[in-house]
Amino acid sequence: MKSLFCCFVLVLLSARLPAIEFDSSARIDGRTDKDPLSYEIGEKIVFTLRLTGLDREIPAGSRIKWRRNGDDGKVESGEIAASKEPFTVETSLSKCGFVRLRAELVDGSGKVYPRKGGSRWAMSYGVFFDGGAAARPYEAPECPEPKDFDSFWARRKARLASLPMKAQCLEIPTTNGVTKTFAVSVNCAGPRPVTGYMTVPVLAYTKGMKYPASVTFAGYSANFGQPKPPLKAGPKDLIRFSINAHGYELGREKEYYTEFCNSVKSAGRDYAFDKVQNSNPEQAYFSGMTYRVMRAVAFLKTLKEWNGRDLSAVGASQGGLQAIWAASLCDGVTSLYLDVPWSCDLARSKMGRHCGKWAIEWTEALGYYDPVNLIKRMPRDCRLTIASAGLGDYISPPSGIALLYKNAAAKEKSIRYVQGSTHGFIPPEPRQIHCDREK
Repeated sequence: MKSLFCCFVLVLLSARLPAIEFDSSARIDGRTDKDPLSYEIGEKIVFTLRLTGLDREIPAGSRIKWRRNGDDGKVESGEIAASKEPFTVETSLSKCGFVRLRAELVDGSGKVYPRKGGSRWAMSYGVFFDGGAAARPYEAPECPEPKDFDSFWARRKARLASLPMKAQCLEIPTTNGVTKTFAVSVNCAGPRPVTGYMTVPVLAYTKGMKYPASVTFAGYSANFGQPKPPLKAGPKDLIRFSINAHGYELGREKEYYTEFCNSVKSAGRDYAFDKVQNSNPEQAYFSGMTYRVMRAVAFLKTLKEWNGRDLSAVGASQGGLQAIWAASLCDGVTSLYLDVPWSCDLARSKMGRHCGKWAIEWTEALGYYDPVNLIKRMPRDCRLTIASAGLGDYISPPSGIALLYKNAAAKEKSIRYVQGSTHGFIPPEPRQIHCDREK
C-alpha cells in the first residue's frame, strides 16, 4: 500500500514538473553525401544527421525518430537512441523527383520536445530536421495542360478589358515626409474589386519625378485580421502597391473581417480548398484572384508617376502564386521575385508525387491556374528570381518549384534550394544550392 502511495505521489509530482524545453538553437543538422540535387535514379543517397546547438544534456530514454517519403511513393521509417554522435540514413529514388527525410527528437514516450524562443515556425516543430534530395528533378513528368488553355485566358482578359477602369485613391495622412500613402480600390471583373495600400515617393508630386513600380502580394490567411495602412515611409525610389488576395474593404471594423472570413469559406473548407467549387474554372476561388491580379497590374500602368519601364511582381507563398500570375498574364512585367511560391504543380497528387498535408485536392479545372503551366507564358525579358525553395517544405513542395523553374520562359532566371528549410523556417548556416540555369 505504501509503495502504491509513493508511486502515486511521484506521478503527481512529475505531472507538475515543467516540460523539458530546449533552446531555440537546438536542431538536428542534416547533410547529404553530395549535392542534394545531383543524384541519379537508383543511386544511393546518404543523409548524415546529428544533434547540435543543445543547451542541456540529452534526457535519458530520448530517441530520434525519422520518416522517409518520396515522389516514388516509397515510405520508410526508423529510430535510434539520441546522442551527440552523428548517424546515417540511406535511401534512393526509383524515379525522377524528390525524397524527403524528416527526423525529430522525442522523449521516452514518443512526444516531441518543445523549444523556447525563436520564430513560431521553429517552436512549433521542436528539435527536428526536414530536408531532402532529388534525382533528375527537372525530368519529372508533368500533367498536360488543358487543350483550350490559351483561348480560356484570352476570353478572361477580354472580359476584364471590356470593363472600363474606375479607381479610387484615398490619401491617408502621414508625417514621414518621404512617401504618400493611399487606400486604393479598383473595379474588377469577378465578385470583388482590387483593394490595397499604395505608397508613392513624395518627389513624384513635388518635382514630377518618375519611378519604377512594384505590385506585392500577401501569403495565405484563413483568419483575416484587420489590415493596417503602412504609415511609416515606404521605399523612397519605388511605387509600391500591396494588394490583398480577396478584394475586401479597407479600414473596416474587426467584426467585418471576421464575417468576411466566414463568407468566403465553401463546404466548410477555407477558401480555395473546396473540390466542387474547383471543378469549374469560372467558379474556383482562384478565378476572382486572377482577375484582381491582372487589374492591379493594369492600374499601376496608368499612373503618371510610373516611369513606364520597370514593373516588378513580388510575393512569398500564396503571394508568390499571385506574382507568377501577374508576370504570366500581364504585359510589361520586367521582374518576378518569388519566395517559396505556393501551389506550383497542383496536379502533383495525380502524378504520384509526395504532397504533404496541406494541398488543394486536384481537379482538371485547376490546370488553368497552375503556375507550372502559366510560367511558360511569362516574357523572356522578365528576370525571374526564386529566393528560396525549401527541401523540407511540403506546403510548397520543392518538386513543384523545380518544375516552375524549368518551365519559366525567362532567359535570365535563378533559384536557391535550401537544405533543412521548411515553410517559413530556415536553419542557421544551411547548405544552399544555387542554380542560374536549367540543368
